[in-house]
Amino acid sequence: VIVAERIKNIRHTLKVLEYHKITGRLADRCACSLGRRRAEALKPRSDLAWVRARLEETSQARQALQDEGHVPFGGLTDIGELLSRARAGRMLDGHEILQVAAAARAGRLVGDYFARAAEVAPDLAALADRLGTYEELEAEVERRLDEEGEVREDASDALVSLRRREGVLRERIQHSLESIADESVRQGRARERLVVQRSGRYCIPIRAQEQSRFPGIVHDRSDSGATVFIEPQTIVERGNELRDTELAIEEEIKRILRELSGLIGSWAEPLERDQRTLGVLDFIVAKAGLAGQMGATHPRVRDDRTLDLRAARP
Repeated sequence: VIVAERIKNIRHTLKVLEYHKITGRLADRCACSLGRRRAEALKPRSDLAWVRARLEETSQARQALQDEGHVPFGGLTDIGELLSRARAGRMLDGHEILQVAAAARAGRLVGDYFARAAEVAPDLAALADRLGTYEELEAEVERRLDEEGEVREDASDALVSLRRREGVLRERIQHSLESIADESVRQGRARERLVVQRSGRYCIPIRAQEQSRFPGIVHDRSDSGATVFIEPQTIVERGNELRDTELAIEEEIKRILRELSGLIGSWAEPLERDQRTLGVLDFIVAKAGLAGQMGATHPRVRDDRTLDLRAARP
């Protein structure tokens, strides 16, 4: 009963002091959810050693910000769920792989930042020194994926060969169809010289009444029914070859994504540790940023727990 009453009184006091507004402002200063969750969960503590340590890290972060400028948290996101999936052997898509690479890069840059600030922020430099570096992962992702997370055309020798083959087949099919379309217009079977795609197959729009005189496979009809879209019989085999090549390209792209996902999975454990460290650093830097914004000063904590509020202001 006594404990419950004490908790009730603490909650009432925090509500009266509008403590949630302070933690809300602190959360808003965080670079991502890793630090934000720590800010939102922050509660007052009476452990003097803990309080002194937290005040010291805030002061060190303020000095680092003054000397080195903003901490390079850009690209930092919570990738915990992606790491769990990769470690379980599941394939990530290109955008998700880019997220992991960006977080790894952010960790490297944050580590470099606090290494430069080690003289004024030794405790934070020691914390940041735990962060790993993943040059191979960063390099592989950059080599194989573009800025949008799409697999690059030259991501593998096999993909280069397949893309080249695809281009040659498309060019041959297009050239053959243009000749057939020309002939169809002259014979009155088609209204215009046009090559279109239906269901992934190259077709020529033929008048419906001419369908029986035009050998091939019907892949679609116009809404009016006056036009049918036919893949000429003479190019069906080449169309099949093109489709086989497209499927091989899709499989090679998946293979590359699986390979990159496997690389991430092999480093999932240290990357997860880095996420926790980066969350702490994000939280500390947010405290320093808010302290600077508020013009706050570093209070001296007394062992006798006396509270002296001289020159205090709201």
